Amino acid sequence: MHRFLNILLLSLLTQATTFAQADSIIVSPNPTSGQITASIELREPIQCNVSVFDMVGTLIKRIELNGDSIYSEPIDLTGHQSGMYVIYLEVKTLNKGVRIILR
Repeated sequence: MHRFLNILLLSLLTQATTFAQADSIIVSPNPTSGQITASIELREPIQCNVSVFDMVGTLIKRIELNGDSIYSEPIDLTGHQSGMYVIYLEVKTLNKGVRIILR
């Protein structure tokens, strides 16, 4: 019985970890010359925000997305100074930043 409870507990912890990591953002291409795509997958259809910051912390762009669980959002950084930027996804279950390099 003790072994069964350990296996059950391990299974529940693994599932909780999997669910907690279900929301994601992938940004490509990286590095980029200006045009990127933020591919976002959420566990449920929910409002989220995608923000672009330079490395000083200045907000470059903010995009509000509503109602879907999968997004493919184009972002144009053409004309901005070369360097590192952070694409930041804000959802009630996740706040995640992805660094990109603009050439």
